[in-house]
Amino acid sequence: MSEKKIALEALRFMHQMSYGTLATQSVAVAGYPFGSLVTYCFDYENKPILQLSNIAQHTKNIQADSRVSLTVVLPQIDIQASPRITYLGDAHLVESRAIEERYYRYFPEARTYHEMHDFKFYRIETKKIRLITTFGKIYWVNISAFNKINPFSADEINIVNHMNQSHSQALQTYCAKASIAAENKVITLVGFDSTGMHLRVEHALHYIPFLSSLKTIAELKSYLINLAAGTYA
Repeated sequence: MSEKKIALEALRFMHQMSYGTLATQSVAVAGYPFGSLVTYCFDYENKPILQLSNIAQHTKNIQADSRVSLTVVLPQIDIQASPRITYLGDAHLVESRAIEERYYRYFPEARTYHEMHDFKFYRIETKKIRLITTFGKIYWVNISAFNKINPFSADEINIVNHMNQSHSQALQTYCAKASIAAENKVITLVGFDSTGMHLRVEHALHYIPFLSSLKTIAELKSYLINLAAGTYA
């Protein structure tokens, strides 16, 4: 498999999930890794964004040593055969209204955390990515191929708002084609990049990959129209 395909598979895999195990260097017990469960979404450079409380142990660990790993697993019946990825990097504070608002679209309940519990946003700057798709299929992921800039960053919020306000039936169709149970449920488009889109059905996030990578607004609009019209199976 080419480096480009490996990176695309790794990115689509991480998009399917929204949480993982964050490992930090323990301050309380020096030399030992400390694991905790966190939610994440990506910024516009395909780097994980975490919302962490200042009082949490993992945050205190990061403040002392920025080196972290984020392990994400797609559970299957045979857990040893489950696809999984380990994302290694350095976690740093990030202050960006655009990133904050993108995170809140993915996790709307998190908006109150920032005010009530002194949560702040951290971005993991990529160092290494290890992908395991199944037994014996193990890859180091090309970082530059993975961390490609989202081509729709400037237009995402306008398109998201337009789709949610004017095209609820199209969102229903997208869910039906992806076998997502969404009838009589509230569906919200929350974000997308060149590889696919995320929809929120009630409180659950779902990722629908595009059949091919999209690079321009014209390609995106054409794809969404054709998908709603049934042109794409």
